Amino acid sequence: MQHDTPADFYNKVLVEAAAGTPSDGMMFETKRMPNYITQAFFLPLDKYVATSKVTNEKDFFPFSWRKAQLDGKLYGIAWDEAPAVLFYSVDSFQKNGVDLPPKTWGTPDWNWQKFIDVCQKLTSKAGASPSFAIRQSNWWIYSLPWIWSNGGDILNADFTKSNITATSTVEGFQYGYDLRWKYQVNPTPADQKQKQEEDFNHGLLAMIPTNAAFGVVARTQFTSVKWDVAPYPTGSAGAFTRSPADAVTIAAESKVPDKVWAFNEWVTSVDGLTIMMQQGRVPTRMEVAYGVYLKQQPAINWQLMADASKDHQKNQPVTDKFQETDKLLSDNWGGPVFDKNTVTP
Repeated sequence: MQHDTPADFYNKVLVEAAAGTPSDGMMFETKRMPNYITQAFFLPLDKYVATSKVTNEKDFFPFSWRKAQLDGKLYGIAWDEAPAVLFYSVDSFQKNGVDLPPKTWGTPDWNWQKFIDVCQKLTSKAGASPSFAIRQSNWWIYSLPWIWSNGGDILNADFTKSNITATSTVEGFQYGYDLRWKYQVNPTPADQKQKQEEDFNHGLLAMIPTNAAFGVVARTQFTSVKWDVAPYPTGSAGAFTRSPADAVTIAAESKVPDKVWAFNEWVTSVDGLTIMMQQGRVPTRMEVAYGVYLKQQPAINWQLMADASKDHQKNQPVTDKFQETDKLLSDNWGGPVFDKNTVTP
């Protein structure tokens, strides 16, 4: 998966707003919101929250709540998180005599070197159908867990300068690159003969690093293997993941903002989030995330995703220039480097 929402959507809503016919309420990726907030696209929600008996900041993951804020104002209620984790085949680990990954974030001996060792044991080039340990997206944003765990980042702390050439950041990119081109445990595009779900189901792929929403796919498609989820390895700075979130919003030009707010209150209530979590994402209301969400079937380690949402994510490089940042890094990393090996490591 490359992008969580089609890019055309973000252009379309601006056209609608310019024509004076915006949607009254929208669910928006929080990482895309700053660009629209600076264009007065959303209605601030602080006055609604101040009098609400349903929506209270203290009931939500603090990190999630802040994702829809800018310059001290709240423009949306983030209802979900989708932290990236390692979906892994229990069968592949056991078949290769490899201990199963830990169940919690930050386990010291689940580190970068240990992960390479495990991946090498799970990879085999023998026979007509080689098997690989991991199959990671070429989208640069999936390098963030490696970068953050190494103490690096794309931007500096106050998001005013690029930090992409810092040694800790480059090493994070390098680690993911090396998994493919140096250690050869991540298949190149030429090695990818079928979809990752098919390789996983047929024992040819041991791990898929992707966000929690993939759990819906896993439940329905992983019928031939036993599966579970594991954390990203621990680096010198800790263990982290990236987590896209969606927020319910109100258009600044809405003619019925009170009605939209009433709907948004319900969506982010206990009842609303209990239904919405069927989309596979982690509900941001802690009562739901550590309640009914953990009781889902199959009985895998759902708490790993809840804990990731609470304590193991960092700020993505979200500014009003995120779209430009995304295009710049995608054009110069995913295809030319990660996929085509155009640089010498």
